[in-house]
Amino acid sequence: MADATGGELLLDARLYHATAAEILAVIPTVVEDDAGTVMIVGHNPGLEELLAQLTGEWEPLPTAALAQIDLPITHWSELDSETRGALSGVWRPKEL
Repeated sequence: MADATGGELLLDARLYHATAAEILAVIPTVVEDDAGTVMIVGHNPGLEELLAQLTGEWEPLPTAALAQIDLPITHWSELDSETRGALSGVWRPKEL
């Protein structure tokens, strides 16, 4: 389903309460390989675990928090449990 900006919105029930490993397994199967940016909306503890696994940094992600990770990949099919990126920002509602 396309959104108003021309991006694509994908709803995947596998992400509901998914673990970090499950999220990593889903992304390459549903995201176009050359997509520049992907936003994942889900629940904890899976999202906090994913953030820690991909960056080596532990950050609490309360409801409605956003985190941005820069990954050293050119195609989403390259994303796996060994991928390490850099945390470029965390935004929490109560801090804004």
